Amino acid sequence: MITTATPPSDLSFEQSKCGQCTALCCHYFALEIDAPEERADFENLRWYILHEDTELFIDGGAWFLQINRKCTWLAGNKCGRYEDRPAICAEYDNTECDLDGITAERHFRTIEELEAYREEWVVEREAKRSRRAAAARKSWSKRKKKAVRKASRAKEALSSAKGKARKKAVRKLETARKQTKKAVRKLAQLEA
Repeated sequence: MITTATPPSDLSFEQSKCGQCTALCCHYFALEIDAPEERADFENLRWYILHEDTELFIDGGAWFLQINRKCTWLAGNKCGRYEDRPAICAEYDNTECDLDGITAERHFRTIEELEAYREEWVVEREAKRSRRAAAARKSWSKRKKKAVRKASRAKEALSSAKGKARKKAVRKLETARKQTKKAVRKLAQLEA
């Protein structure tokens, strides 16, 4: 009987899905690591993968360092101390098991695979930055046009206004000029 959705801690080893396995998960461990945010972050990843018995993978958007070293309690394909196994093993939910062929989004076993991914990542990142910059320029350009129109309307209102209406028109004109200056500054920053 192979059970797929019941954690092995609720069953004897022989009854569990793990009892039917070749102990794939006992031949490595993986630690979550920081995802790269800048090109320079790939230097640590390169260093990891240059060591024997290490791999990197991405799963669910998270990055992991995999160390391919078998558990010292492994006897054949079974845990030699099953009743005394660590909590991480006892709590393991085998619904997503290596035996089922679960695969990561990306897997890096060689420096060449990682460096090829890094180049893809850089191109994609630059494209995103370029799109964001273009969107920001478009947005600030619209704000500038809107502010210029407001200033024009405020000037027209100011020419014929008297008393309180004149004060209100002056305030609107000052606000529109400030908004225009801000938009011009932002556009200049984006072009730099």
